[in-house]
Amino acid sequence: MARYQNGSVRIEQRSDGPTWVYRFQVTRSDGKRVEHKTALGLVKDIGSKEKDALLEVDRQRLRENANQHQPFRGKPKTYGQLCQHYMENELQEDQSNATIEKAYTTAETYKRILNKRVIPRFGRKSPLAIEPLEVEKWLREVKRIESLENPTLDKIRRVMNLVYKHGQRYALISRDESANPTPSTQAACSNPRPS
Repeated sequence: MARYQNGSVRIEQRSDGPTWVYRFQVTRSDGKRVEHKTALGLVKDIGSKEKDALLEVDRQRLRENANQHQPFRGKPKTYGQLCQHYMENELQEDQSNATIEKAYTTAETYKRILNKRVIPRFGRKSPLAIEPLEVEKWLREVKRIESLENPTLDKIRRVMNLVYKHGQRYALISRDESANPTPSTQAACSNPRPS
């Protein structure tokens, strides 16, 4: 039975200044419990009290995302589990074991995209059940509702693509091209310019 957790918050000194960080535990596929952290925002923007930071955790729906991280053995059953495997292996603070080392801010951005956007939308689906047109339609919807620019949408699609490539590299999903609904050659909801 999965454990429900609330996680905790604390202030860390970062390059931009004092920052609230949400911390929670996940169980890796090897059974080891590890801490995950997500930056909530600057103390000056959120407030200096713990209750302010906890309200921000709820506003960003991070508590529910923390509890979607379920341990699994073998092949992931959900895209959320595939994202979890990617974050555990590629987005840790210690990048020495990552396939390609990433800057701390890049890893945090990727985690934020996965936890706040991708996992809530696709996390419960089978990785191979996500269709390319479904991703495109969702990105167009996000663009319309949130007035996001194409570079932001492309970044979301690229992070999803990295998760699929990671799953293929670790043989968690098929290496067949059709297993990845977000191929790197696909444009993310951009409007073609007239010639």
